[in-house]
Amino acid sequence: MTIGHPLLGLFLALSILLGAAPARAQHEPSPAGVIGLSVGVHHRSLVEMGPDGRTLVRERGSVPQVRLHWEGGSNARGRWQLQAEASAGELQYVGQTQDGQAARSVTDHREHTLQAAWRAWPQGDAAQPATTHGHWWLGLHFRGRHRAIAGTDFASGLREHATELSPLLRWSSPRLDWGCAAPTPCIESISISAQGSARQRLRVDFLGWLDPLALKGGQRKDLALTVHGRWGEHWRWGLDISRSTQAPSEAATAKLQGFSVGSVMQPRMRVLEHGLWLQRRWQ
Repeated sequence: MTIGHPLLGLFLALSILLGAAPARAQHEPSPAGVIGLSVGVHHRSLVEMGPDGRTLVRERGSVPQVRLHWEGGSNARGRWQLQAEASAGELQYVGQTQDGQAARSVTDHREHTLQAAWRAWPQGDAAQPATTHGHWWLGLHFRGRHRAIAGTDFASGLREHATELSPLLRWSSPRLDWGCAAPTPCIESISISAQGSARQRLRVDFLGWLDPLALKGGQRKDLALTVHGRWGEHWRWGLDISRSTQAPSEAATAKLQGFSVGSVMQPRMRVLEHGLWLQRRWQ
């Protein structure tokens, strides 16, 4: 997966640095499982671009989120992680339509994700050396996204609903415990994840000025860095930074009351997000 951005070099450098860092004693979660409930807020910045690279649309705003996390398993059979997340917020929409008309509006953004990941774990005493280089997780990631752009005096609004399924690869650093000697918030570990959608479907409702249609969405690629922190026995916190790119969708015939009136497509996209979350854990 190729994502040309300075963050990629930073992520790779961190993975090399942390992989060589001395690991602290590992404290594995209970085989019965650990449950975590977290709340947070992300700042989201979306850019749509035309075929010539010209910016068509910018959307920016803060998006609150809630996340439910479970991890369990055994050293003999490996460990599992299951995660569900929901987020919603209002973004400021500034730019122009695909026909060049200026537009300024608001976007109702809603998103939900489901994720399952598995980590192999060597048995017995052979497990300890593997922890000094971190762990690799393999998984699947499902995302459902709803985007409703309000109409203006000069342009009608529209609603988009997209679903995608992506294979996931994540590296988790060994336990670092930076600054954890004192009873204050500290950095526990760092993780880097990458995924690329294998399937994406998009439905668009033009709210009457065109007939609804379905599109095959372009491939989306995601790269993310998370700093995991600890605050006492039951609390965790985190800092997320991510960058996503999405190729243009396939062109589809636009119709009005069944008659062809041209073609439409979803432009190329780039999404940058960063945010903080706080989690309560039960074990």
